[in-house]
Amino acid sequence: MKITTKYICEFKNIIVTLISFQMLLEMPSLKDKIEALIIGLELSSTRFADVIGVKRPIISHILTERNKPSLDIIQKIVERFPELEYNWIGDDQDLDPEVVQTIKENNDFSRDFNGSGQSTAEAEISNSQAEPKPERSLTKVMFFYSDDTFKIFSPEAFA
Repeated sequence: MKITTKYICEFKNIIVTLISFQMLLEMPSLKDKIEALIIGLELSSTRFADVIGVKRPIISHILTERNKPSLDIIQKIVERFPELEYNWIGDDQDLDPEVVQTIKENNDFSRDFNGSGQSTAEAEISNSQAEPKPERSLTKVMFFYSDDTFKIFSPEAFA
């Protein structure tokens, strides 16, 4: 059996196609990179959403692949963690563990957040500075009877 150059070229093209397809399958998706970032920072998905300033379901939907990450989400991640830069979203880029470690060292994620981007301690301070409410007093009491009548009593009547 004689192998011609035509068959060799076809075989070569098939091999290149298979290798390209395998590389495509092995490329981490943006969802995988965000998930790796969350795990690397040792945060929950809800805590990560609070830290980057987005609503919690957005991150949940990205991680469950219900939605794909939008440009706005990517911008918020990079704004919050400038060490990442924009090249981490590239198809051929893996999330660098050293960059994740640098982010962990440069940020204090131990503070409790209340979901509004404000720490719980800051919220308590602002709530404690709220205006005191005026004292309430009783103005009248109404009794309704089954025969569709009613009676009104005012505090002055008992004084």
